[in-house]
Amino acid sequence: MGEIIITMPMSLDGVVSQEERRMTLSDEILEDYLSYYKTVDALIVGGNTYEGLAQYWPNAGASSDSSIERAVLHS
Repeated sequence: MGEIIITMPMSLDGVVSQEERRMTLSDEILEDYLSYYKTVDALIVGGNTYEGLAQYWPNAGASSDSSIERAVLHS
């Protein structure tokens, strides 16, 4: 069995659950995520996270102006 690593966005002051205080994803941050995702075999997300991802990503290729987001779909 491989390693299991937990990854979660957290502000420098420890905020993980206040949506209005979370960071905005920039292309630079998405590039870092894309590089990271290419190193893992699987992603496990919770139900709330899955709902948001499932609603956004199927249409992101057509609706996103970000070339990085489109690259995520093809990685």
